[in-house]
Amino acid sequence: MNRRLRSALAGLVLLALLTLVGCFEQEAPPLTAAGDLGEADVLGRAGSLGLQRYVLQGPPVVLGPAVRNASGLAYNAVSGTLFVVMNQPARLLEVALDGTLLRQIELDGFEDTEGVVWLGGERFALIEERRRLLNLLVVPPGASRIAYVDARRYLVDATEAGNKGLEGVGWDAARAHFHLAKEKRPRQLYRLQLPAQEGGSVRIDSPWDVQRYGLGLKDLSDLYHCDRTGNLLLLSDESHAVVEVDEHGRERSRLWLKKGHAGLDHSIKQAEGLVLDGRGTLYICSEPNLLYIFAPVTADKRLKNSL
Repeated sequence: MNRRLRSALAGLVLLALLTLVGCFEQEAPPLTAAGDLGEADVLGRAGSLGLQRYVLQGPPVVLGPAVRNASGLAYNAVSGTLFVVMNQPARLLEVALDGTLLRQIELDGFEDTEGVVWLGGERFALIEERRRLLNLLVVPPGASRIAYVDARRYLVDATEAGNKGLEGVGWDAARAHFHLAKEKRPRQLYRLQLPAQEGGSVRIDSPWDVQRYGLGLKDLSDLYHCDRTGNLLLLSDESHAVVEVDEHGRERSRLWLKKGHAGLDHSIKQAEGLVLDGRGTLYICSEPNLLYIFAPVTADKRLKNSL
């Protein structure tokens, strides 16, 4: 083969490769509505919990006969306890990390409470699904009742959604804003910034279009903001998964809640709430009253278990 023919063939091969790469680039989904990522954003995305390392720590804990319709979880770093919200009847339950029930708090006047998050001190926020409201309240130690009139509330979405409304709430302490999840029809992710002064306007937008870039999730049943990484954990009951995403909605890691994954001998049914404690332990509650506890396994332990 002469030199001219070899050069022509090499050029054709290079052109074919460039065309193939271009096809893959065109078929890849757009980043998000946020646009291209800059250097700072790339560096910010370096942190990840690595949910694929998490495994179940034992059989699910039964929270007790008094717990029904467990719908959301919060972790109080001061008391070192979990708070479980029930939707029917509306109750807030404080439980130890091993699932032992410590107290019940009546939520007088609240309806269809689906998510809860600890804001620091005695302050909590919880959401009402059908009313589409974010409620700010104080829960003093030893309290057994919280009155509806004592909460400060904000309307998140004016559109009636019935039983497919607000399902999860997370708190970004560094940026002082909430993330809220609408279950489905359509799935929606809200970002809510409270007014600087009482009586001011609330700012509500969406960090990305979760209906269009849905990560393969059929619904959203809860979410949690991780202050350490700046990432969100999205829980899907119908898809049996927890997905960690960065602030642009890009997947960082995933935990399957299906039989045969993460030490599970059965798929988790009706996973409704999730939270991390200060050690990075992941708690997931499922209706009516089960608590699943997951923790990361190190590479050394995974290697030892495989031998």
